[in-house]
Amino acid sequence: MNRLRQFLLITMGFFLFLLLVIVNAPQPAVTQDMLFDELSEEVDEPKEEVNAYYAVHLDGVFLGRTQCPKVFSRHLEDYLAFQSPGSKTAAFPEESLDFTLQRTSDVPVLTPLNQLLARMESRTTLMTVGTVLYIDDERVAVVSDRSVAEDVVQDIQNDYIAQREAGGDAEVESVEIKESIEFKQEKVDIEAIEDPKDVRAVLEAGRVKEVRHEVQPGETAWDIAQVAGVQTDDLEEANPGHSDLNRLQPGEEISLVAPEPYITFVTKEIHQYIRQTPFPVERQEDSSLWPWEQTIEQHGQRGEVKVIERRTLEEGREVDREILEEEKLAQPVTQIVRVGTRETPQQGSGPFILPTDGRLTSPFGPRPGGFHSGIDLAAASGTAVVAADAGTVTYVGWRGGYGRTIIIDHGGEHRTLYAHLNRADVEVGATVAQGDRIGTVGSTGVSTGPHLHFEIWVEGTPVDPIQFFE
Repeated sequence: MNRLRQFLLITMGFFLFLLLVIVNAPQPAVTQDMLFDELSEEVDEPKEEVNAYYAVHLDGVFLGRTQCPKVFSRHLEDYLAFQSPGSKTAAFPEESLDFTLQRTSDVPVLTPLNQLLARMESRTTLMTVGTVLYIDDERVAVVSDRSVAEDVVQDIQNDYIAQREAGGDAEVESVEIKESIEFKQEKVDIEAIEDPKDVRAVLEAGRVKEVRHEVQPGETAWDIAQVAGVQTDDLEEANPGHSDLNRLQPGEEISLVAPEPYITFVTKEIHQYIRQTPFPVERQEDSSLWPWEQTIEQHGQRGEVKVIERRTLEEGREVDREILEEEKLAQPVTQIVRVGTRETPQQGSGPFILPTDGRLTSPFGPRPGGFHSGIDLAAASGTAVVAADAGTVTYVGWRGGYGRTIIIDHGGEHRTLYAHLNRADVEVGATVAQGDRIGTVGSTGVSTGPHLHFEIWVEGTPVDPIQFFE
């Protein structure tokens, strides 16, 4: 008896050990093919009514016969779960699946469960409950659930804030999305579920919008493309019928295919900067200086103000500005300018004389290459140049294409100019009488040879000198 008890105990212990090994053994991953294989191994024989079966229909289309609708349904649920691994809601067929009890006098020909499932898969559209992203009532994207859509939008917003603050000049106080964004749960085709990375790419790229643009005076194709945010090649593609976009005419209409963002970020940003304020200028009279002379007694300095302001921007474009605080850092320093009030000498007599003995080679008025504002008198280099009338020398020096130049103020809004001189024999401020030598003929500046370029100005406008000698 003791030996029998010992044998039974050993036997029971062995079976318990085997049971623990089986329970704790790692289970192989279940695949869709394994589900189909398991279906083919199911016992498809009824325990009662061997002549009874269920006709399986999908939206009225006959799929086959089975005596195990519960087994089929269980494996169908497992199969559907595999079709939506990223969704919180399992997939389901869009069509209606019906089991109708039928009886026959003969033993029915049954359809293997794996074949039933395969037939159903080939004929059904799998649906799931997903989250549809709407922007201003426009259906934009479909994702598995609301949290995925919210994360995509939040990631784009976070990156935009980081971009705005990257330069260190701004602190984003708040950010809003201008458009209306809604997340709606809807029944969707399981194939319509999009990857979050693809959704982000769509939102960042925006939609394409075609508009008509009227060309404004002075606008070029490059100007229009820059404002629209496109390339000139894009303009050519959008206007295939236009022969030459480089010859746009004001009032002409062209097509613009420009990107339009799905999401417009409106930010309120705090900006700090130093603003310079202009310095005042004080003018002091000085009788030792001629009226055309002035000197700076004290140079001015701009003031500085620290400004803190709140700016409202839409996609980086400023739409509003509010000054929050201003702090003066430095007061402006007044600039003091001494202006001449010295009494000018006797004015000219009125009639003019020719300033040099030369031949008229170029008259006053239009000529090839531009307008000639004086007359040219050809003479040998070194020929004396005299004052056409009495007055005060106001300018002596180099004057661009005029070369070495002298200007004399004769009073009464009359001035004369002598250009291309070889030398000047007077200084600024000197008083001269009519006929006094002031320099010699030369060919300085832009000149084709020795000559005197002579101008007479009346009230700031050049006039034809010849009229004063006739």
